[in-house]
Amino acid sequence: MFEGWDAQRWETPLSNSNEVSFVELIDGAESTLIVVHCFASEDDREGTLWRVSFPEECLYQSIPEGLRLGLWTRGRTTAETGNTRIIVNSPWIEAMRVSQPLFDHSIPDAVHYQVVTTHEVLDVITSKAPTFERAEPNDGSCARRKH
Repeated sequence: MFEGWDAQRWETPLSNSNEVSFVELIDGAESTLIVVHCFASEDDREGTLWRVSFPEECLYQSIPEGLRLGLWTRGRTTAETGNTRIIVNSPWIEAMRVSQPLFDHSIPDAVHYQVVTTHEVLDVITSKAPTFERAEPNDGSCARRKH
């Protein structure tokens, strides 16, 4: 299933976090927002909440990490690539080009970004890099998840 996937390190504020927990995904009119809670180390009890904002023209999927185990047995490890990656020569992009004739018009110069969290793997295809913004914790719904 992951034949041809080449995960390259993508340097972001999340790359070297000890733990990245998925909080929510918001599909808005102007952007797709992924909110994650990052913990720099085992001793970091508060962590940092991050908003990762992708432009409106993007495709995304969230798949439970357990269903992506094939990624961990191929190529580079998470320690090498970090929690954020770019999938080079993405089979997902190629499949979209074959199945959607207007794909290259809608998302020119498409890039496959990947955010790995403790329970989900978030894949996003877009032509513009996302922005990262620190966020303030809300009403407590961003509590650290236990394994």
